[in-house]
Amino acid sequence: MHLRIEKPVYGGDFLSHTDDGDGNKKTIFVPFSLTGELVEAEVETDNRGVAAAHLQSVIEASPHRIQPPCAHFGACGGCQYQHTTYENQLDIKRSILHETLTRAGLRNLPEIATHTAEPWQYRNRIRLLIQKNDTGWKIGYRRRNSHTFLPVHECPITAPRIWQLAQAVVALPSEVPPQTASELEIFTNADEDTLQLSLHLSAPASQIDRPAAALQLRQICDALQRQIPQLRGAGLYVQAETNRSAKTPSAIEIARWGEASTLYKTGDYNYQVSRGAFFQVNRYLTDTMLRLVTEGQRGKLAYDLFAGVGLFSQALAKHFKSVVAVEIGEPAVSDLRAMLQSLGPQHHAVAKTTLDFLKTQRQQPQREFVNPDLIVMDPPRAGIGAEACNLIAATNAPSLVYVSCDPTTLSRDLATLVKSGYTLQQVHLLDLFPQTFHLETVVHLRR
Repeated sequence: MHLRIEKPVYGGDFLSHTDDGDGNKKTIFVPFSLTGELVEAEVETDNRGVAAAHLQSVIEASPHRIQPPCAHFGACGGCQYQHTTYENQLDIKRSILHETLTRAGLRNLPEIATHTAEPWQYRNRIRLLIQKNDTGWKIGYRRRNSHTFLPVHECPITAPRIWQLAQAVVALPSEVPPQTASELEIFTNADEDTLQLSLHLSAPASQIDRPAAALQLRQICDALQRQIPQLRGAGLYVQAETNRSAKTPSAIEIARWGEASTLYKTGDYNYQVSRGAFFQVNRYLTDTMLRLVTEGQRGKLAYDLFAGVGLFSQALAKHFKSVVAVEIGEPAVSDLRAMLQSLGPQHHAVAKTTLDFLKTQRQQPQREFVNPDLIVMDPPRAGIGAEACNLIAATNAPSLVYVSCDPTTLSRDLATLVKSGYTLQQVHLLDLFPQTFHLETVVHLRR
């Protein structure tokens, strides 16, 4: 069928409609198209008036269409927007963010301020599949909308030294990496002068000879470091053997080599990021994010919820008498605790979920940390949720900063906070993920 593309939607697709002639409209999502284009597409799935289509050809192209720089674009599931100019990518993301906020009932929105940096080679962390065949080892990603392996020979959004290390791993003699190797993760700091490697095995822990695994890891890393001296640490991981009801089996480190953490400098601050701990992925824009969240903030007490290794906590501790940072995930909790302890006993790391922490503060007659002047929150994609939003509002904190990687859950939570008496003061779009549909938002609220 021929379709006229109407607008982008969150998730990377573009939207069109058809009419069956009887006045019944069907919504069709077409990836890799652009607003205003006339395209030929074939419906792949159809469910109650909503269909997903495959783009076959572009009949009338958008002036913003370009040739994708990456040879794997379209087949790889990582990027969605390489077929359009970077300026148009930003327009797409601004329109999606604005529409998502207004659909949630948010009115009188501040102007969306956009912050960008170099749109290529920005990723400081990647996780690749590794697979052995008759010719040796291959690295790859998953095919789009699939769990199948896609071998790749380039990834232009990745820091160059990360890709250099990934290629060096699979260039080792075929018998060197463990036969059950399934994934590798590489992390670097902003300057690419330190690399951490995590090699994941598919075999269960009970089948691993740990002394032999440690020896093999040392042999691998010694060989790699001779080629890439920036490799400073590595770990060998297996999945924990859990019961079937476990949602996400945790990884167990069964062997290690070299240093266990990376020194990551952002702005005026240094962070120790343990191997496997979360840190913002864009090595060019983390300084900007830190400034947007913390600049001008002062007071007696600040909460840093979903704190990770303490990206915001360290800067807040410079201008608040006390910072309470809440994080549940290891190894980030250990990094966070060590950092705050070095800043003084008035700062505290709390190893709880954000919801449990807020409930505890609400329920205790004599609460330990009361009347925060500022609450910073940087939740995962699921957002904060209504219960936590209501507990945050109950603290009567005069200032909130919400950092979000998902505009849908952000809009839902902001609507709850606005109903509780907060108003939106600033909205910032940070393009932490160029070439993809993902976008980061920093919102300031006041009461």
